[in-house]
Amino acid sequence: MRLSIFRRGALLRAMIFITAAGAAGLLAFGGFREERFALPAIEAEEAQALCAESGASLPHLLERIAALGIKAVVSRPAPLRRLVMRGEALLLSREELDKWKAFGVVAAGGTLKPDTVWLRDATLASELIEAAGRAPLSVSSHSSVGFHVLQFAGGLEPAMDIQLYDPSVGPAAEGAGLLTLRLPADADTVAAAYQDGRWSLSARGENGAGDLFLEPRRIPVSASPAALWRAVYAHPRRLLVFSLSRDQDLEAQLALLRRHLRELSGRGLLLALPDEPPHPRPRVQEGLVRGLLWFFALLGPLFVARMGILALKRGRVLVHERLPPASPVLQLAIGVIVAAAAALAMGLAVRAGFDALGRTGPEPAWQWTSLFGPMLIAALTLYTIDPESWSLWLSTPVTPALLLKTLGAAAVLSLLIQPRMIWPEASPRFDAFISSLPEPLWWVGWRWREIFVGYPCLLHALFLVNWRMDCPECESVSRGPFKDPRGWFVLGLLAPIGLISSFSRLGTPMAAALEHSAGALLLGCGLGALLIAARLRLARDSRSKVPEKL
Repeated sequence: MRLSIFRRGALLRAMIFITAAGAAGLLAFGGFREERFALPAIEAEEAQALCAESGASLPHLLERIAALGIKAVVSRPAPLRRLVMRGEALLLSREELDKWKAFGVVAAGGTLKPDTVWLRDATLASELIEAAGRAPLSVSSHSSVGFHVLQFAGGLEPAMDIQLYDPSVGPAAEGAGLLTLRLPADADTVAAAYQDGRWSLSARGENGAGDLFLEPRRIPVSASPAALWRAVYAHPRRLLVFSLSRDQDLEAQLALLRRHLRELSGRGLLLALPDEPPHPRPRVQEGLVRGLLWFFALLGPLFVARMGILALKRGRVLVHERLPPASPVLQLAIGVIVAAAAALAMGLAVRAGFDALGRTGPEPAWQWTSLFGPMLIAALTLYTIDPESWSLWLSTPVTPALLLKTLGAAAVLSLLIQPRMIWPEASPRFDAFISSLPEPLWWVGWRWREIFVGYPCLLHALFLVNWRMDCPECESVSRGPFKDPRGWFVLGLLAPIGLISSFSRLGTPMAAALEHSAGALLLGCGLGALLIAARLRLARDSRSKVPEKL
């Protein structure tokens, strides 16, 4: 018995229905309850360097910075030798003590011990003892004339690299009403814990607990607004650490800092931790949501692009009946707009799905799957897999031309997927090109695959499909990789892939994500129209060079 449900058209309609139903369910479950904020902070060491240059005191500078809207101070660990250079710790090595005894400065049987560190701050002394125990280094301690004296049995040289936090930062920050964060240089996540009506910050992994987790990002205070937006919108919960420079005027940097914070506040961004921890999210069917998210990653862009082709075919009939002069521009526009609208709906569903699961974004496995999966499935579906032709192709000798084509295709594919890793020399040039764009286009660096590859190739694939429907007898003539719509279609999947993935980044506000998607559509279709115009021009020139038959 023949099962009609497995026919191509019925299967496609069933899958589109499943996609639409899953998207509607995720939108209903998600509700967009994401907590977005950026916690502005400064580096304590840079503030201290500015105080040394300008003659201001650290508490006074932190009070001024807190008045601007800064909420936290980041304290980085420094080696013990740096504290010694700043005069906050005194060393008495064995060689120095022997020299003092030789000159008669101290008695030979005195109480001074070699290889000791003298500290006035009790907190710093206890911290040094704990750090020496983790090293591990053998240390003993006692008090003498108001100092905390620590003696290292193995000598002072191994102890000079022990990392310590400056104890003066905490009291100065607390006096200015700022949070203090002790953050190692390699920390990539900050935990915010809420207890007794107050927030506390720590590097993730120190206590294993936290009500919110923030991703730190350093940005120079002299950065452009475009760089500021990229830093803020890349993550929904950002610790934005403004980097101060000791080579610039203090007042000028405070003015720049004030301007940045006003621009962020003007866009409605919360520049502080929430008043209370987020409430528990409503329980959802996590297995179903995760399954739908992986379904969208693998097959979502394929159905989106397929819906664009179906819209092209339906629109072509209407355009030929009612507006023949507008063909083929109008049906191409219908196909691209329908594909973009479908990708937008799927992107909203993906955003709601990750939000419903309480995640700030997808894991790397989902991102790589959403990039590789649809293109691989499309290539295996569109190109016939014939074992005989494959064995014949593999048995043919490798020619230089074939080798160059294969290497060229692999290089192009690698540059599309991970250009910074494959061609690191071009990364600074591309960044410079993005920075030179007008400020409203600061987001182009995130959506370049859609603009420069996805939409132009998708529009070109729709153009070739429409061209073959207008001229069926031309199909046998128009052969070759550049005349085959399948290759353009596979690369055109980068448009819906990028749009769906962009909405999975919950850091970007909804309005900004929609604005960027509309801009990517217009810019990409503009480049695609230029590509089609160049193809038509080349085709016309080639036809004009063909000699007429006598």
